[in-house]
Amino acid sequence: MSTRGLYVFEHDSELGNAHAHELFDRLVVQRKADADGPARDFGAYSVTFDGRSLALGERIEAAPGVTLHRRC
Repeated sequence: MSTRGLYVFEHDSELGNAHAHELFDRLVVQRKADADGPARDFGAYSVTFDGRSLALGERIEAAPGVTLHRRC
């Protein structure tokens, strides 16, 4: 088993700046439309946040006071 993606939400406040379920609902893993037959590797899936892919190491503002960071 190996890690294929690590997405970290960093909050400015210890108590959090947004609800976790609201943030995770916006992070979507789905099978790519061009993948035929059974999925054989992680490349058959796409991971997006609000419809946008994140590059390795990229950070975006997910909500006021919350940063989403893709670590791997």
